[in-house]
Amino acid sequence: MPKKIAPAAIQALKEALTLVYWYKSELRSFLSQCLSDSQVLSRLNWDDYKRNIVVTLVDHLAKNEEIYQLDLIRLMSEVCQVSDFSHLKKLEEGAKKAKDAESAIKALRAQLKGYQDIEQEQKRAEERRKQAHERLMKVYRSHLSFSPTGIL
Repeated sequence: MPKKIAPAAIQALKEALTLVYWYKSELRSFLSQCLSDSQVLSRLNWDDYKRNIVVTLVDHLAKNEEIYQLDLIRLMSEVCQVSDFSHLKKLEEGAKKAKDAESAIKALRAQLKGYQDIEQEQKRAEERRKQAHERLMKVYRSHLSFSPTGIL
């Protein structure tokens, strides 16, 4: 497995998710679009406080990083792309909420820098495996066609 995601990055993700998505319905919608395993969301107690939901989710993903590392990186990356905070500015103390969310995203971006290439490297490795398999199959087929009986 590639390098493990640092605890500071995990914490920054929790903070950013909590502050950027003020309402649980917005958070749930965002998460359902980002996570590859929808079963993870169904295990969460959506009646709990939003911060607790985020902590439970991110801790579960981090605890099972060998399975969910790409989901964690995608979550981090997608949250970092948020640049419009107008939905927060409409709330009570909206300017402060927007500023806090923006600061949390800035902190997450700083943590994400070391992990942005992990997903790309895994995709490249998968592509190399696929190409190697195709080359082997091509060699195998060519041996079949050169067999005197056509059967190996």
